[in-house]
Amino acid sequence: MISHPKLLGGWTLNGHPEDFRDEYSMNVLGNTTWNSGIFGQAAEFTSNDDDEIEITGFPNFNDYDVLAFTAWMERTGEGTGRLFERSGARNVFSLTSSSLTVNMRTTNDTSNSESGSITAPLGWNHYAGMGIASTGLRRGWHNGNLVLDTTATHTGDFFSTTVKLTLGNRTFQTQSFTGRIDWFQIWNKELTTADVRRIMMGMPPT
Repeated sequence: MISHPKLLGGWTLNGHPEDFRDEYSMNVLGNTTWNSGIFGQAAEFTSNDDDEIEITGFPNFNDYDVLAFTAWMERTGEGTGRLFERSGARNVFSLTSSSLTVNMRTTNDTSNSESGSITAPLGWNHYAGMGIASTGLRRGWHNGNLVLDTTATHTGDFFSTTVKLTLGNRTFQTQSFTGRIDWFQIWNKELTTADVRRIMMGMPPT
């Protein structure tokens, strides 16, 4: 796993759920298994509602003005699913058919509408989503290319919550993801396109 002072958490998912610093408590649930990924192994999820990886003890997103999420994803099925969610905060990568939604909710947004969509074809693809709470900036990348660049209507702090993070499902196990996730990372950094391209190759950003 790469090292960087702005990397809040990183999961290689190379046959185990632990993050690179072994700071957070994690549980692998349901039929979640390990299979080949981009870097070694990846977490594989079926359409079962109990498939997920739970991560507890992660800092409150409300503590940061800048948040970014990066991951390799192999979509193998249709339907809805959550690649990543923190319930209440609405900081999610969610999949609906072939569209990946980046939703980064602030305390002033009560409608969960602060989002943008990125095309999500079948097979392995790299995704990155970033938001700045104070300015409303939202950006998204697909395979290292900037495809979403907008300003949200609402600004303010990111929504405050200390509940678990969930990979591969909704927090309440109702929208499972069908496919694999590899090299998932959470950043406290305003990523550039050059940064995203380095991250997707397994290198630290500048």
